[in-house]
Amino acid sequence: AGGMDRSQLQLFFSLVERGQFLKGLTWEWLDDIKGHTGNQIIDNLLKLGSIYKNEKKYGGIESLARRILDYDELNEEAIWLNIWCLRQRNNGHQARYYFESFCTRYLEAMGEEYPMDYEKFKNQFAGFAVTSGKPDV
Repeated sequence: AGGMDRSQLQLFFSLVERGQFLKGLTWEWLDDIKGHTGNQIIDNLLKLGSIYKNEKKYGGIESLARRILDYDELNEEAIWLNIWCLRQRNNGHQARYYFESFCTRYLEAMGEEYPMDYEKFKNQFAGFAVTSGKPDV
């Protein structure tokens, strides 16, 4: 079955950890390439994040989530991984504050309220799966 294994995903992360591919370039003809590349990077980092979640590698998860948010500042899975880490470290108040900050950014970017409250958000992403890198819905 396709996809990278754990060690390949870690090597991949080390390659993209330094920064966003083609960041700062605004040539219109690059938009599709940047979008496609960014989506592939996010998908692979989410797969590694799911593996790290099962291994309780909180620092690794936080680093992955930061890199994902460089590509997509409203990526719900990356936000959830950060919140999950905070909750695992008994920082529930900080997790809720982080979620509220995300909701503020969402409102500013999208012009509408985020459609879930904190409890619904936590439940929605609670089944974050290793196999797909996406939440089980």
